[in-house]
Amino acid sequence: MTALIRPCHDGRFQLLSEFEPGAVDAELILVREIVLDPMEQLGEVYDTVAFDPSRPTRWWTESGLATCLGEYELDTAWWDDRPARMVATPADWLACHGAAFVILDWSCDLSALLGRAPTIECADDWLAGKLNREMAAQARPNIQIFAKGGCRAAAA
Repeated sequence: MTALIRPCHDGRFQLLSEFEPGAVDAELILVREIVLDPMEQLGEVYDTVAFDPSRPTRWWTESGLATCLGEYELDTAWWDDRPARMVATPADWLACHGAAFVILDWSCDLSALLGRAPTIECADDWLAGKLNREMAAQARPNIQIFAKGGCRAAAA
C-alpha cells in the first residue's frame, strides 16, 4: 500500500490527501498487536510504518508507538529455541515476507525487546555491530561521576 506522507522531524509522519512540497510517496506497513489466541487471525492495528522505496534506510511511524516490526519472530525464536532473524529496514522485512524483525526505534529498551530470543542472527556485519554498540550504550549507566576534593573541617 502506498500513500503521500509529510515526514516530521520527530520520526513520525502525517498522511496527505494531495501532493505538497516535501511530500514523500511512501510504502505503508500496518503494525498490529501480536495475537496469541489461535482463534484470532489478526491483531488490532496500533501504528503504521512508512518508508520511501528509493531511500529505504529512512522510515517514519504514524503514532510513534511501534518500536519493532516482526515481534512474532522474537516469540517464535524463543519458542523454537533458534536464533531470531534481524534485518535492517522495513523494506528488508517486507522482502523476507515478515520472517524476521526490524528495530524501528533504537531508543527503545533493547534488552526488554530482545531478551526473550535465545540469540540474534543479523542480516550482515554492519547490523550486528550496530546492535552490539546500541545495547552496550544502553547498558552503561547514565550517571555523572566525579571526584570532589577531600573533606575539610569547618572553620569555627
